[in-house]
Amino acid sequence: MTDDTDKRLEGVGGWLAFLVIGLLVFTPLRGFAAFGQLSLVADKEGANLPQLVYNIEVLRIALQVAIAGFAGIKLYRSRHVDTVPLAITILWLAGPILNALDFVAVSWLLDEQVLNGQRLGVMIGSVLWASAWTAYLLKSKRVKNTYRFITVDEYENLRGR
Repeated sequence: MTDDTDKRLEGVGGWLAFLVIGLLVFTPLRGFAAFGQLSLVADKEGANLPQLVYNIEVLRIALQVAIAGFAGIKLYRSRHVDTVPLAITILWLAGPILNALDFVAVSWLLDEQVLNGQRLGVMIGSVLWASAWTAYLLKSKRVKNTYRFITVDEYENLRGR
């Protein structure tokens, strides 16, 4: 690839746009679906599902949606090099780390291991999701061209948008 081609790979487009849309749109949709599923389980279990477990699940969903949304907005609006490590940290926090903490907390509160096929699938999926996007954010020429140290003039131009 020539330098001219590399320079055209700049800005929020391609796979980077897909990541931003995923963080801003798909994560909240997945959160609403998880909340709906949690409500169905709570209705089915009735008194067998402690309120604290329900509250922890709702908190996890809300945190995942909020911090993923923050990462999506940051990736869309910022052009500074510090955006990439922040986004990677948030991908791991919103996915595997929150899911693992949720699993431990619910298992401890219910005093039983609640790792079933669905929960294991969610945990594996979140690790794969975070791993794939981490690799993309670290290796992509578009990402390197978009998020970099900028001059004062470039910063003023970005603010003028």
